[in-house]
Amino acid sequence: MPPTLSGIAAAVLQAGLATDSGAVRGLFGVVIGVGLLIFVHELGHFLAAKWAGVRVEVFSLGFGRRLLGFTRGGTDYRISALPLGGYVRMLGQADDEPDQPQTGAQDDFRNKPPGKRFVILIAGVVMNLVLAAVGFVVSFGMGIQFLAAEVGEIEPGSAAARANLRPGDVVTRIDGSEVLGWQDLQGSVALADGPVRIEVLRDGEPVTTEAAPVRGDGDNYARLGVRYPLVIAALAPESPLRLAGVEEASPARVDRIRNVSPIDSRCAPDVVMSPEEVAQALERARGRVALTVVRTTYDGGGRPTGSTLLPLEVDVPQRPEYSIGLDVPDAAWVRSLSPGGAAAVAGLQLGDRILSIAGTPVRHTTLHEVIQTTGATHPGVPVPIVVDRAGPDGRTERHELSVLLALENPAQVEAALAGVTEEPERVAIRRATGRWLLGVSFRADGIGSPSVLSLADPDAQPIELRPGDRLLSLWTNDYKLFWTGEDDVTPSDPLRLRRFVRERGDEPFRLSWLPAGETKPRQAVVRARRVEGKTFGDLGFGLGPRQVLVQRGPLDACSLGLHQTWVQTARIFATLRSLFTGGVSVKELGGPLHIVDTAYKVAANDTLAKLIHLLAILSINLAVINVLPIPVLDGGHIVFLAVEKLKGRPVSNEVMAYAQWAGLLLIVGLMALVFFNDIQRNLR
Repeated sequence: MPPTLSGIAAAVLQAGLATDSGAVRGLFGVVIGVGLLIFVHELGHFLAAKWAGVRVEVFSLGFGRRLLGFTRGGTDYRISALPLGGYVRMLGQADDEPDQPQTGAQDDFRNKPPGKRFVILIAGVVMNLVLAAVGFVVSFGMGIQFLAAEVGEIEPGSAAARANLRPGDVVTRIDGSEVLGWQDLQGSVALADGPVRIEVLRDGEPVTTEAAPVRGDGDNYARLGVRYPLVIAALAPESPLRLAGVEEASPARVDRIRNVSPIDSRCAPDVVMSPEEVAQALERARGRVALTVVRTTYDGGGRPTGSTLLPLEVDVPQRPEYSIGLDVPDAAWVRSLSPGGAAAVAGLQLGDRILSIAGTPVRHTTLHEVIQTTGATHPGVPVPIVVDRAGPDGRTERHELSVLLALENPAQVEAALAGVTEEPERVAIRRATGRWLLGVSFRADGIGSPSVLSLADPDAQPIELRPGDRLLSLWTNDYKLFWTGEDDVTPSDPLRLRRFVRERGDEPFRLSWLPAGETKPRQAVVRARRVEGKTFGDLGFGLGPRQVLVQRGPLDACSLGLHQTWVQTARIFATLRSLFTGGVSVKELGGPLHIVDTAYKVAANDTLAKLIHLLAILSINLAVINVLPIPVLDGGHIVFLAVEKLKGRPVSNEVMAYAQWAGLLLIVGLMALVFFNDIQRNLR
């Protein structure tokens, strides 16, 4: 039996991904994977046209200039220069010539009955859905890892807090639909019209609750208010933790550090420290420390089966401190204002540095907590807010303003306060359930004092950053198609900046900043220098989200694959609906750059099963987009067919031409929007 098209593509894709070069794997993933989606769509049109007796003038693998091919049965089968997908050109059906003259040929697309034309038009969409279903079945059969849908940190006053979700809960279903991983959890919540029914496993027992996701100021979609837990995802070969028996996370078992303390003042086993508190304690540690590690085991479905405590004592190795010469204090700089928000009404301005609220000093790392506490203790009462602001002469001026914090969820807070009369208890309830808003986004990205960058080229002209300049981002270019991605860091706080520099050591990386009074960012290649006499504690481990392995037998993989095809299709339509109703921001739309960049990174860094799963989702996206009732798309042509069926005659060439041009303008506008979003993502 000759090899199938999908088999050939899979073999080529596997060969490309087998290379050790991440860049080569990434390019194979983009060219072969994304190109296959478009080619299969056009193959559907081609096969249906041949079945209906329509003359196919050109069937091309790729776009652009014809490289080679042959003609058979009146069809020019060709390979073209740009190997991304392909196209089909039929007699009487060409989007680039909507007003072409009518012919009397029997094999003209326009002379075929509406039923056959409908089959031709819908065939591309059907082929993409079939390809998606096959992709899902294959990926679930091979086994694919997702971020586990486990509840970690819960935001106070969030939908999750009001629903009584708890850390450690494993979400299994939302509104009856199976949750495979964190992405399913986020997607189901983001597109919810109202409250959702959440089924979780808690201490091995099923629990059902209801939550009402909220889209707050600055959110692009509704949120539940939970973060996934962090586990020990990587261990250096010489890590003392590895030698003490701690293991890297796997779908069957994960280790977490619950607390860390000096040997002479060991924490009780039930004391829980946040990952940030653990990290800071270890960085300050010198000598031997005591740790409590929690080991949790999971079954094949990602459900916890038990936990054990591992009390450990280890020596903390010291690593040299590195610096790039920047003074970036832990300060809260206002970087955007919500129109009509509390801060805007109070008179705050972009570039203000918030010093205190209601007399409580503020830093970047404490601003959120101060806002929540102030809102709970001063509900409905204006409070003083002190800011530093650059004056007309460039000097810093101090301003004291009055701000009334906004409460995003007053109904929930009032319901929680019902029957409570004691003020201390009412404050605690307002603090736990309320979501108080200042209406700003803030970052610790301002230069505190004149700083000379540590450049990678020692012979380069020195570059000095001054107060008023803003640090924008730091990044490397490992395994990415564009200057963006997982190694891209926005220095939202000094601690994150310091850790990025430490991890790079003396390796060069890029840095961008915005000089005061300018609109165009600048860049430099920098290299951190060792700070003599300074070290920090490092146990040689990295944190990451827990992964769950989804792998099914042949029959279960087929069932789950078909179900996922339906779920993902419904989710895309729900996303489109939410875009029109305002439930999801248009900022969430991604364009070709985002798609290509995502495919590139998955192909370069992840498994073949993960890439196939991604391509299946993209195939559904392509199917749904093409079925939309927009002229120049398949869905638009189907609408014209429906009108023809109702009227008993085709739409006139003039109307068709106007509609095609209108549809083209709409598509161009949409492409401009998604390209703008993609560029904004790259600049963030």
